[in-house]
Amino acid sequence: MSWPEMWNYLFLPFLACLVLTGIHCYLGLHVVSRGVIFVDLSLAQLAFLGTAVTATVLHLWHYPASDPELTAAPVQTEQVAPPPDSSEELTMEDIEAIIPPDTGGTQPAAGETTAAGEAQSHPIDQWAPYAGGLLFTLLGAAVFAVTRVRKQRIPQEAIIGIVYAVAAAATVIVIYKSPLDALQQTESMLVGRLLFVRGSDILHAAILYALVAAVHVLCRKPFSILSFHPELEDQLGSWGPVWDFCFYATFGLVVTSSVQMAGVLLVFCFLIVPAVAAMLLAESLTVRLLLGWLFGFCGSVLGITFSVLLDAPTGASTVLAFGVLLVVLALARSVLRRASSPAAPSPSAVPTPD
Repeated sequence: MSWPEMWNYLFLPFLACLVLTGIHCYLGLHVVSRGVIFVDLSLAQLAFLGTAVTATVLHLWHYPASDPELTAAPVQTEQVAPPPDSSEELTMEDIEAIIPPDTGGTQPAAGETTAAGEAQSHPIDQWAPYAGGLLFTLLGAAVFAVTRVRKQRIPQEAIIGIVYAVAAAATVIVIYKSPLDALQQTESMLVGRLLFVRGSDILHAAILYALVAAVHVLCRKPFSILSFHPELEDQLGSWGPVWDFCFYATFGLVVTSSVQMAGVLLVFCFLIVPAVAAMLLAESLTVRLLLGWLFGFCGSVLGITFSVLLDAPTGASTVLAFGVLLVVLALARSVLRRASSPAAPSPSAVPTPD
């Protein structure tokens, strides 16, 4: 594959990474400052659980276990005439005998089943799994907002870990009991589909992220106090948990949408690694945000490019690229700091008292 062909193939994945980096780096700075590093994994696991539960319920709705027509009715197959001898010239009657004529494209109504017992696509199938994942995510946001107090005997990270473990166990049970086609609807939330992302997916995500960014701009003062200046939390009064829920709710809204494109593991890296890299280099929030965007996009480009060149999984390649870049950045920072720091005076150069 030539470089122009590769660019045409990878343009949409690169654009998706640019959109993902824009919102996740900003949220990652909040998450790292709050010390709730694994809240993203916890909320993503809740979104996965909600999507799996909804997909299973939709499957049972289309295929009720007690429906005798789906369990007992034999599958009707059409009798197709055998092809004529290849030595003879084909006539229109022979072709129609092999390939049945077009029936006009008539399809059963939404929600009905065909003679083979296959359920047709229903409009609710398009948005219900996403809505189910979002509902579970909002429930998790409420739990994290209520359990956060300034002086607590149990760290909130422990509560986040418990929620993640319980959600993961529940997801295993749901998947174990789910039919295959219901499981396929949730598979992309684990591994993502970054290489096969569509332009419409990117557009919808960009609109959603822009709305979330607008909310954070309007509510920047309480969000900033809760994340970067917890000593000023008394200024929020009894509204503190409400603002906390708003933050986690918008955060969960972003995560629920992101994991469908990039998968759980890659979204976690988009959230944490660029923010950590930016915090190593700068103190100002604005400079950190700009550096995090640059780091996240460069890591994404390297990861996706090597994924195509080496024929490796996209998510794993991008995560590995993020990790390698972070290690190189940390080593370079350490070397530069040692080179710029003044050398310690030798014992002979230290003045001694008379």
